[in-house]
Amino acid sequence: MVQQMVQGSVDKMKAELVAYIDKKFEIAALTSDSSGASNTEETEDSDPITLSMIMLQIAAIFEKFGHYDEIYRTYGIEADAFQDECNEVLDLMRYQVEQVESQLKDFQNRLHIEESGGESAVRHNAEMQEKFEILSKDVQESISQFDQYIDTQLKQFEDMPQLLERLQQELASKQGKSESLVRLQEHKSEMIAKIKAAVEELNLQLPKVVSAQIEKALKD
Repeated sequence: MVQQMVQGSVDKMKAELVAYIDKKFEIAALTSDSSGASNTEETEDSDPITLSMIMLQIAAIFEKFGHYDEIYRTYGIEADAFQDECNEVLDLMRYQVEQVESQLKDFQNRLHIEESGGESAVRHNAEMQEKFEILSKDVQESISQFDQYIDTQLKQFEDMPQLLERLQQELASKQGKSESLVRLQEHKSEMIAKIKAAVEELNLQLPKVVSAQIEKALKD
């Protein structure tokens, strides 16, 4: 921008100097060709061109040019730095555009491959959906069987309140405190043993039921 301003000012001053010189030469020619009286009047109204006038105009041009040259030098470093920064940004943007174009080409290639194999993919998807529905149905059946098994095991603990009540009655009927405590501890141990056995049975049976259903689904 600064360089353009300087160049424009120089061109303008050159044009002004050429016009001034042409005008002076024209006046000088008219002065030499005219008669004595008119010659005297014209020379009084206009000054003939001289070397000093030309030198003064040239000096004025160089003075103005020096002013713009100083401005250009002042902002030249900042302009160069800004230009370098712009070039770096352009290089980065160019690299990003190339990356996007590469990714777009890869996506188009994958899309073309997927479109070419679309029918087979749809058939495969339908088959997988059917197998998944069968497996889901088998899993639901396994869960239902497991719930029934848990209900059956829980029925064994339905008599626990009666057992506790009986233990309390026995404890009240015993005269010796120590004997009642021992009996109560024995019954508690029996209850804990039953609970542990039921839990272990659940842990053993559940994987077997689920594994059997999964094997059945895979075989089908």
